[in-house]
Amino acid sequence: MGNNRHAQGNNSQDPLKALKEKHGRLAVIEIDGKTMAFRPFEKAAVADIRRNLEKTPEASLDILINSLKFVCVHGAEHFDQVARERPMAFAGSDGLHDAMMTMARGAPKITTLE
Repeated sequence: MGNNRHAQGNNSQDPLKALKEKHGRLAVIEIDGKTMAFRPFEKAAVADIRRNLEKTPEASLDILINSLKFVCVHGAEHFDQVARERPMAFAGSDGLHDAMMTMARGAPKITTLE
């Protein structure tokens, strides 16, 4: 019986491990006991997000949340409920969207020479 519990524990980690192997990097958020994982934004998606934010800034919260919905690869069944109840976890400052943009940007060292 002890082995069954151990095996079940390993199975709960396998989906995220498999997704990390598939996508290379993931952003994982746990909120209200629900875990969701997001693959990185593709270059075209980043451009679309920026263009849509410039075009309709009054819809920025919806744009940011919707952009995350399309890259949710684990726990998507919880996405709508959590986004409705805790929108700023996704789109607020220090929210998931900021982390996703940082992941897309990487950690470049920028030097200007004048």
